[in-house]
Amino acid sequence: MRKPNFVDGEAWFGNNAKETDKLILIVSGKNDRFGSQYSAQMSAFALARYNDCIYRFTRFKGDKHSEIASDFCGLKSDSDDDILREPDIKYQRHCDVAQGNYVDKYFNENIIKEIREQYYSTWKPEPIQCEIAIHIRRGDVGCIDVWGKKNNDGTPYRHWKQRYDDNQFYVKVINFLRKTYDSNKKIVIFSQGKLGDFQEILDLKDNYLEFHLEGDWRIAHFSLVKAPIMVCSISEFAWTAGLLSEGIVYRNERMFRKPLKVWKKLEI
Repeated sequence: MRKPNFVDGEAWFGNNAKETDKLILIVSGKNDRFGSQYSAQMSAFALARYNDCIYRFTRFKGDKHSEIASDFCGLKSDSDDDILREPDIKYQRHCDVAQGNYVDKYFNENIIKEIREQYYSTWKPEPIQCEIAIHIRRGDVGCIDVWGKKNNDGTPYRHWKQRYDDNQFYVKVINFLRKTYDSNKKIVIFSQGKLGDFQEILDLKDNYLEFHLEGDWRIAHFSLVKAPIMVCSISEFAWTAGLLSEGIVYRNERMFRKPLKVWKKLEI
């Protein structure tokens, strides 16, 4: 049996297919939040297409929004004809297409178009209208002490600090955007927390800047996708929106999910 050309990640190979059968590929072992599970499913879909495999969608699990998220992403199995057959390839942990140096190879124009069509095939909310959408990762990330925990060297433990960019970083982002585009373009920041958590940004006194905090995550995701200009955070939630976007996407240089080559650099 021909084995697909996998370059990243871990996979289990079964012996369930006949020599003439196409291999069935699924994602295995993912049970975290929407962005992480969706990026893994996107990667599995791209790998299946690239290697002429059958993609079998596995519903999201482990999060309170899993059932809703499974429908929201729109991805579907290629075929249910072999539903009783065990999958031949189970991708463990992450499908690391998005972490390696092969993003543009697997996520080519045709594959992104198909993922986008499936995304739009299910219900989407009315997006928040804006000309520039910025995603700021907060919630489970931060630069604060967590439960009094300490690192081995005695310094405060910072939860997911590697995914955290502070407000001063986003002040620079907004200043760059205002210099690059018309200063009256409406900017909406999508994030979590309270308005007071973003004081440095509020101090800009930008009359064309709004916040969307603690809102419906589906509205946030679709608004990022639909925005003519989008700025990614260090987040798979933002990365999946960027992949679906047909507008201008600015990457975050510290993203662990690799950007597409067409994504722009923030000159800050």
